[in-house]
Amino acid sequence: MGICERRHSRHPLLWVRPNVQGGLSLHLSRPWPASSLDDAGPSHVLSAPELPDGNRKRHRARDVLRGRVGGQVSGTASCGSSRLLCGIDVGGTRTKVGLIDPKDPSAVLAMEVFDTERNSEELFLGNIRKSVQRLTDKVGNPSAAGVSIGSYAFRDGSIDGFSSMIRFMTHGYPLATKLSDALCKPVRIDNDARLICLAEAVAGSGRGFSRVLTITLGTGIGIGICQDSKPLGSEPFFHLAGHLKVREGTEFPWLDETPCYCGISGCAESTCSGTALALHVRHELGKGTDVKRMFEMASQGDLKAKAVVDWYITYLLRALNQYVYAYCPDVIVLGGGVAHGLSPYLNRIRAGITSWVFEGQRTEVRLTSLEEEAGVIGAASLFCSDDWRANA
Repeated sequence: MGICERRHSRHPLLWVRPNVQGGLSLHLSRPWPASSLDDAGPSHVLSAPELPDGNRKRHRARDVLRGRVGGQVSGTASCGSSRLLCGIDVGGTRTKVGLIDPKDPSAVLAMEVFDTERNSEELFLGNIRKSVQRLTDKVGNPSAAGVSIGSYAFRDGSIDGFSSMIRFMTHGYPLATKLSDALCKPVRIDNDARLICLAEAVAGSGRGFSRVLTITLGTGIGIGICQDSKPLGSEPFFHLAGHLKVREGTEFPWLDETPCYCGISGCAESTCSGTALALHVRHELGKGTDVKRMFEMASQGDLKAKAVVDWYITYLLRALNQYVYAYCPDVIVLGGGVAHGLSPYLNRIRAGITSWVFEGQRTEVRLTSLEEEAGVIGAASLFCSDDWRANA
């Protein structure tokens, strides 16, 4: 196998091409060292925040409604039965498998990344089983595995379907049972947006807040909600909330040429997703300009690029203020590709949150502190809930 090393500011990355089906593997050989809050970049874990007075009083005054995580599990396991848990993040292009210590979920002890097998169920399950075995040989044997997937996940461990990406995963596919049989371990599954939120709640920018809302600004918009470090609700009822309306829907024809599948003209996803922003950037700045370049141009004072940023933040704030009214989050964590460019404008976005649910309630806004590892951390953390057995 060929190995090449690429240095990172936090940890070495070793890209390895093993002689197995699945392509490249990414091995994180050890957790990164802690760093100061002034260097709160990718994978940095922020300290637990102090809630605003109004929020804190409310949380003391009410009985906490603890949301339970979804997805059926075969067998039993808990954080106390082993020091290791496995997280599996299944994407349409890549699959990530990693191990964490539940005592410090922010530290992914080892992780592999390889191409997702889309056609053969046997190869799909075999690739994951072999990856877990390699990590077991390297680090230790996990007691259970959580799985993140971009589909609605039912309480019985089946999914609504992922056939647009993986052909054999049609509606009702029993993903939890299939992987439990392949790995000979208890398995839980949940929606990927919910598990990104869970990762931020237990190990990222949402750590220390009670109600955490994550908004992933990527190909689409993914929504996750956690309360007291648990996904809210038994199933991912909220993950398509990126389709609330933020504009009329006829004012920017280049965004609406292909109607959104939700049927709502001018929804947030067709306006604020990375895909929508890229369309707007090309229309305003030329076909050769991408989102990353647009943010660079704006930082250099380009007036047209700054106008695009202003346009984007205006519509993003329309969505964020509606989310405050709908979910009353203590913090909103913005993630996905677009979030990387929003750092210089974070204080402006915070100031633009004008909605509040009760007197003294305020919603903080932060950018993600987790990147490649978020899905793995969130999936593994499904087994760190005090009351997960109640849904089994």
